[in-house]
Amino acid sequence: MSDLEQLDACQLAILLRKGELSTVELVTQTITRIEVNEPQLNALTNRGFEQALERAKEPLPKGVFGGVPWLMKDLIDTPGQPLLPFGNSPSRKF
Repeated sequence: MSDLEQLDACQLAILLRKGELSTVELVTQTITRIEVNEPQLNALTNRGFEQALERAKEPLPKGVFGGVPWLMKDLIDTPGQPLLPFGNSPSRKF
């Protein structure tokens, strides 16, 4: 377990703002942690890892949590990701 896994979003945001941690480092470690745990959790319907890494190379977005990775629910229409109404494919009939 890395030390970053022990930090909450506020602490991560502070490290990013101070330049003590890069967004690319944080996103890479987050992806690694997801890949290790996802087979047991089976919680993700979509993986936008490439998009996340590309966005991590951009300047920090404004806002308190700018640069801190987060998961987007599949109910939100996101460019480059499939939209799954109600969280699953069968419900598209409704």
